[in-house]
Amino acid sequence: MDLTKAPTSLDKFYRRRTVEVHPDVAHRNESFNFDLFSAHGTGDATSFGQGGMTMRKLLALFVCLGLAFGVVAAQQDPSRSSPQEQPASPSFAGLLLDAACKASQPSAECGVSAGTSSFGILTSDGKFLKFDANGNALAKSEIGKSEKTGKVSVSVTGTLDGSETIRVESFAVN
Repeated sequence: MDLTKAPTSLDKFYRRRTVEVHPDVAHRNESFNFDLFSAHGTGDATSFGQGGMTMRKLLALFVCLGLAFGVVAAQQDPSRSSPQEQPASPSFAGLLLDAACKASQPSAECGVSAGTSSFGILTSDGKFLKFDANGNALAKSEIGKSEKTGKVSVSVTGTLDGSETIRVESFAVN
């Protein structure tokens, strides 16, 4: 009794191999086929087990998942992933002057006094910038604390509102 069978061209294509059975079970006249690509001994070179998940389907699944994750990562809000700092407001340094006096007498050097209520700064390049209402309140408070009068050296942080007014955020007497 011959336990091996001659491989067919189809068996060669699927790389099947016939294995001899132990002599004790040889009377059953059975042979076992093993497929190198299948866990269950069935299927072909492009399938996995009896489920029939082909390599093409599996590859398409991984490509779709990769694209989906790429799209999600690209659409992520950049402000959440990397906090961006707000640009610092520009600083101005110069002499604190009485804005009302400077408006009525542009060529005069108008120092501040205890009665000054509107302020401005004369920068080192000769440009006079008025303060907004918040800046006037801060300047009045700081000048009252320091008790300085005349031409007082100050530092101001804020943004230009137009070309002649500063929106004052912070004020310091030097």
